[in-house]
Amino acid sequence: MAEFVVLESPRSRVIDFASHRPARATGYDSRHDLRFARDDRVASRKVNALLVTLFGGLALVIVGLGIAGVVALSVSLRTGEIGIRMSLGADGSRVQRMVLGEGWVWLAGGLLLGIACRVRETVYRRLLGHR
Repeated sequence: MAEFVVLESPRSRVIDFASHRPARATGYDSRHDLRFARDDRVASRKVNALLVTLFGGLALVIVGLGIAGVVALSVSLRTGEIGIRMSLGADGSRVQRMVLGEGWVWLAGGLLLGIACRVRETVYRRLLGHR
């Protein structure tokens, strides 16, 4: 049920507009106290949002390092092929595009897999009515 704070005389009270009667006393005496109460309620959400952001950033760094490792391994395994291409006339930028293009393929594959898993999870939750 929705609760709204209605400022009356010196005391504040919470009105439940669904039943049109006082729900419970807040114990706060002024707008200043109500601001602190709102900040207290929002603080945990801010901390959660900060933690999710930090862990998401850390995950992106780890994934970036993983992709760099896979590309480095691929280059080290294909040094003979790269040498032959260079000896047949391929310039450095063409070889660089070949190697980085392979990295982009890994990145695109991971993104598509992640998006597909998220869409599947969202559809599953909506069909079963979970939040």
